[in-house]
Amino acid sequence: MRLVSHTRATKEKEMYMNCDLLTKDEDLFERLTLKRGIELLNREDVEVYSSEISRNAYGQFLFITIKYKDIAIGFWGLGEHIYRERWQDWFAIYKSDLRYLEGEEPINKEVVLKQIEELIEQGKSYKFEQSESGALFEVLAAIGDEDGAASILDDYEDSVELRLLKSESI
Repeated sequence: MRLVSHTRATKEKEMYMNCDLLTKDEDLFERLTLKRGIELLNREDVEVYSSEISRNAYGQFLFITIKYKDIAIGFWGLGEHIYRERWQDWFAIYKSDLRYLEGEEPINKEVVLKQIEELIEQGKSYKFEQSESGALFEVLAAIGDEDGAASILDDYEDSVELRLLKSESI
């Protein structure tokens, strides 16, 4: 396991904090609207390094990595969110590591934008009926984070406390 020095971690944090690509709210809430994500991809000073559909613990999503100046930013979304029980039509942001892009070439933005258009169409046909658990997950994730919300729902699935939160009879 490779440890990051305090000096390097501080420098990376300062780079992200001084990044003029994201708004204060986008950085704080780690979220982009679909429209804003497309705007970022279309910027001349943004390069796209990866775009792939992949699965994680929350569902299947489009994962994109971009480079802006001296920072790498990843975002994921446009897919079926298992815990939310709905189509996620926005992007979650995460700070990526520029070292992963070393030796890589940027990819064609038009291919990525076409992929996004196809997923938007797929999302329009997505049929769902969100349960109380899905709605509760969204509230818990908004208060904390997705990992914490998932843990609560997984750990306390049949508990009295969770059933009270979901207004089920005990």
